[in-house]
Formats: sequence, C-alpha cells, structure tokens
Amino acid sequence: MNNVSIIKICNQFKTQGLCSEGMLHGSGNIHDTYVCKTKHRRYLLQKINQHVFPAPHKVMENISLVTSFLQKKWQKISPQSAQRRVLTIIPTNTGENFYQDPQHNCWRMYNFIENSVCYENISNVFQGKEVAKSFAIFQKMLLDFPVEKLHVVIPQFHNIAKRFAQLKDAVLADDHQRYSSVKDFVQKLLQYEDFCKKVNEFEQSLPLKVVHNDTKVNNVLFDRESHQAVCIVDLDLVMPGFSIYDFGDLARSATCHKECGKFVFRSDYFATLLEGYIEEAVHFLTPQEKKYLIYSCKTIACELAFRFLTDYLEGDKYFKINYPLHNLDRVKRQIQFIDSLDRQQQSLEDMFRKYI
Repeated sequence: MNNVSIIKICNQFKTQGLCSEGMLHGSGNIHDTYVCKTKHRRYLLQKINQHVFPAPHKVMENISLVTSFLQKKWQKISPQSAQRRVLTIIPTNTGENFYQDPQHNCWRMYNFIENSVCYENISNVFQGKEVAKSFAIFQKMLLDFPVEKLHVVIPQFHNIAKRFAQLKDAVLADDHQRYSSVKDFVQKLLQYEDFCKKVNEFEQSLPLKVVHNDTKVNNVLFDRESHQAVCIVDLDLVMPGFSIYDFGDLARSATCHKECGKFVFRSDYFATLLEGYIEEAVHFLTPQEKKYLIYSCKTIACELAFRFLTDYLEGDKYFKINYPLHNLDRVKRQIQFIDSLDRQQQSLEDMFRKYI
C-alpha cells in the first residue's frame, strides 16, 4: 500500500496527533506491518492476515485481556517501565481494539517501543539466557490468569498428530500436482508417525496454561542500551496450550544453525536456553512438564516440517514465500535439523540431568 493509504488508516486510531508518515516495517511471515509517525511519537500498525486468523475479533480480545492483565502486574513491579514491558493496544476513534476498512481488511495499532531492537538469532550466551528467561517470566506472570477466558484462535495448533494427518491428506489430494516433485520429503516425514503417537500420549498428562505459541528469538525486544530483554511481542497465538512447547519452539528456532551447507542443532546454544528458562520455570513446571520438556524441541521441528510441506502441496496459502520453492527449503531445513538433533540425543539427556 502507498503512504497516503497507510496514513489514512493510521488516522482511524486515537494517536497523539495526526499521522504524517507510514513506512513498511519488518519481515514477518504472516501480517503486513508499518511504522506510523505523528509529531509526538511512533506507532506500529498491522494489517491482520485473515486467511490465517479468520476471526480477528477473537485474536484481539485475547490480546486485550492478556496485555491488560500483564500491565497491572508490571505496574506493581516496576511502574516506571511498565509501558515498555507490555504491548499497549491503541484503540480506534470509536473505541474498538481494531479497525475494519471499507474493503473489510482488519487493522490494529500498538505503541512503538522506542530504543529497542530485536534479533533474528542469538549471538552470545547473555542474549540466549535473556530470551529464554523472558518467555519463562511471561508464562509465570500468567499462571493465575483464568485460561478459560481465552479463545482458541487456531484449534489444536500444536497437535502434531493433526499436522501429520493434514500432510497425508494434502499428499492424497495433490490439488496442485506437486507431489511427484517432493516424494523424498514426504517419505522422510512419514517416518515420524510413531514419534507423533508418543507425543499425543504424553500430552494427556500435561496441564493447559496460557502460552505464547510463537516463541522465536525475534519476538523479544531488547533495550539498545542495557541489552536486556524488555518486551514479548507477536501475541496473536496467545491462548490455552502446553507450556513445554513455548520452550521447544524457542529452542528449535534459536539452535538451528547452518554449518558447511547444512542446518545443524547447536547443543551449546541449547544449554544456554535451557539454563535461562529453567532459572524461572523450575518453580512452576509440573513433574510431567519437566519430564517431557526434552521432547519439545523435536516435536516443534517435526510439526513445522509437516506444516511447511503441507502448505507447499496446497499452493503456499499460509506462509509468506519470497520465491517459488521457499516452503521446500524450509522443509529441508527442519529435516536436517531433526537429524542433527537425533544424533546428539545423549548430549541432550546430559543437559537435562544437569539443569532439571
């Protein structure tokens, strides 16, 4: 969209002064994001992807409930920094938490957290511990939130058996005649069926809690001066779920590195994340959560491999792609990562004995 159109949308919100500039921002896989500027401050504007989130009112209701809850807690802990610790939803001129334009696109606005930066990957031990600790604190602060108040915006989001079944359905349908070119990938992923069944079994013993569900490194904002983590962002998927997968998703995204042309599992980075997470989480994880945390990273990697390949077979409808085979490259990355993770299983077990 052009600058004039973005400015027009920005001015549908209760900003401090009229918006004079709107620039495309970031590289997210789901939403279109812009930074809007007024005379007084900057704001973050997003067009919600309604293919991924067909009920934006439920997404925004969840975010409103959770951010309000967290803001009250941070006001008690650190009143001077509370506005930097939690996203603030900017209401529309009519008091709603999102705006629907004449074309039925849905838009939302947040405060822009100044003097902050996010990283695509961790580059040192301090960053790794900060990221992991931040997500553990996020979970801890929401332990007493009434989880039943939240909408399930994507049912069975981390249900690996469901994702496996969706992949098999996409293979059988082959609506875009792509199966013949990805047979090797399909055969490789079908080998994880027994692992999926094992995961489904142990999930029966895990409690439902409020979880983030998208715990990538770049969803944590760091202060530019202190270099400490200050705010968790991208709250679209906050809903009831299993806390171990917040750690698993973070570990999967932060420990996957390319070496000699292949993606590998970095056990040294994993140790850093586990130490940072357990420092806070050891006090609230149940015995069953501690027991099965070791499987969380592989579970998320398998699930993502299923989802990326399913999306490719269905015509690349869910994830944004930058080139025709982007989803297949994502599949290849996850497969290489899982293979590397499996080869280092003993190292993984040693780490869990040390920290848990």
